[in-house]
Formats: sequence, C-alpha cells, structure tokens
Amino acid sequence: MNLSISLQCNQRCSFCFAEPLMKAAQMNGVPPFMTEEVFQRGLAIALDSQEKQVRFLGGEPTLHPSFVRWVEDSVSRGLNVVLFSNGKLSDAILDVLSSYSPESLCLILNTGVGGVFPKKPPASVAQTFETLGERVALSATIHHPRVELTHAFDWIDKYGLDRVIRVGVAHPVPGGNSSHLRPRHYNAVGEALVAASLEAESRGVELDLDCGFVPCMFPEESVPHCMEKWSCIGESCGPIPDVLPDGELIPCYPLAALMETRLYLDDLGKQRGILQSRIAPLAENKWLFRGCAQCAYRLEGMCDGGCVAARLHAKQGHLDQRSSPQPASVG
Repeated sequence: MNLSISLQCNQRCSFCFAEPLMKAAQMNGVPPFMTEEVFQRGLAIALDSQEKQVRFLGGEPTLHPSFVRWVEDSVSRGLNVVLFSNGKLSDAILDVLSSYSPESLCLILNTGVGGVFPKKPPASVAQTFETLGERVALSATIHHPRVELTHAFDWIDKYGLDRVIRVGVAHPVPGGNSSHLRPRHYNAVGEALVAASLEAESRGVELDLDCGFVPCMFPEESVPHCMEKWSCIGESCGPIPDVLPDGELIPCYPLAALMETRLYLDDLGKQRGILQSRIAPLAENKWLFRGCAQCAYRLEGMCDGGCVAARLHAKQGHLDQRSSPQPASVG
C-alpha cells in the first residue's frame, strides 16, 4: 500500500508529477499532512490484506510531524517500511532510521538528478548515505535521452548502499508542464539502459525497472533478453493505489486529476478493480506512436501500449511522428 502522508516537499524536481497535487492542496487550503485516522485505517487495511510492506510517499514523507512514530508503529506490527525520499534528512531522523535493520526499512532515494549521476552526490544526502548505508537504494527518474549511471555505481561502492537501482520514466501529467520523457527519445533511452545493465551486471548491481517501459524502446535484438530480465516491460496500468492525506485513492499521481468521482480508502482489492475500470476507458484507442495499433509487439500480447498518462499526452497533440514502432514483426 502506498501512503502519501505528506503533500509538502523540501526539493523541487523538474520532473515531479506530484507537484500539481501539492499546488492544488496549497491553493485550496487542504491540510498537507495525512491525518492519524487515515493512517491507522490504511495500516489496518494493509494488515487485513496480508500486505508485507507499507510505502511512505509524498511530497517528502519525513516532513510529516508523526513520521517517526508511524514508522515505529508499522514495523512493530510486522510491516516492512519502504520510504521514498529525497534524502535531505535531519540528524534526528537519521538516528531513528539507523536503528532499524535493512530488512525492516528501505529508503528509496531520488536525489533529483534524473538519469545522469554526477561524480559526487549532493552534499545534502552524503550524510544520509554514510549513516544509513545498505538501507538506501538509489532511484533514477529518466526525463531526457541521456542515461549515465556509472557514478551511481561508484556511490554504491563507496557508501555501501543497497546494490539495486530503481529506474523509472518521468511520466507527463495531463494538462501539466513537468519535465518528462518524450516518446521520440524512447529508443535512445532503451539503448542506454541495455548498456547500463551490462555495466551494472559487471559491478554486481541490479537495475529494477518501474512502470512505463515498452518493448520498442529497446534494440530489436535485445528485446527477448530485456523482457525476460524485466517482466514489467510492456505492461500498462495495474494500479497500486496511492492514498492521499485525506484518504482519497488515486491510481497514480499523473492520472489523479482525471478521476471524475472521488474514491476513499476502504476494501483495497475492490477499489483496485474500480480504479482499473476507470483507467481503461481513458486509454482506449490512444497510442504513443502512429503505428501502435498494428505493432507486432501489441498484436502478440507483448505490450499493452505503455503508460496511460503518456498516451493521453500523445493524444493531446504530441503524437510521435514515427510511422510504426520497431520491429515490423516478432518471432
């Protein structure tokens, strides 16, 4: 379960797809922090659903006044905590988090550098690396064609971080203006990821892809290997609901504004189905590329069409000019 406990943040990433929600909350006077009632209800539902972990998101979740207590509450009730953070943590927060084992707590850290890692980490997060070590897994959000992870591997070696890098695509927010990966750059990113995965393997690091990757991003000869390595490639939205501070459920941040009626935290399995039924009509007959409808990957059931938010953005006048995604056939 994803608990979006804070709509405040102390970092400004150009690719942030939570920013529209954070701005709307501020303009409308909506409290930025999750209430105790919503959190406890979410925790109870996670336990009843036999979830093994709870994920704290934001904004920056560590800004919530009850953050420390809620982490303790989650772990004491047998749930592992996955924390999505920018890593700008106070000494007090670091002291608390360092008391948990890597099995109980994982911090997925996005420094805001996108997919190009500099030689040295930002000074604001170096202390987090030094204090939390293997509890920290790096995250790369790709929003332009360049993907350079070599220095990320160096950070992992130097600070003893978890040897996994979560790699995601920066998706567009329909109607928004955040920086995001354009479909015309998909091939360049796919080629870069194939090269990066080889380097990662040689250095004992795993690349873990998030949603939004499609087969035609990757060189044709690499597609079978890539799809075996990363089973998420080609999958469309199967929402893990994000719970907002007031208890509202959204399928993901990029699609939040498109949900016509509000849905609140209750039966998680049932509500996943409701969210899926609301997403499906949005994606119908909307494609990233002009040739998607007849693409061999789609016809062979290897691709559902990619990120729905990206497909909606393409339909709004940004459709890629490629006549058809590669390849012309499969098999």
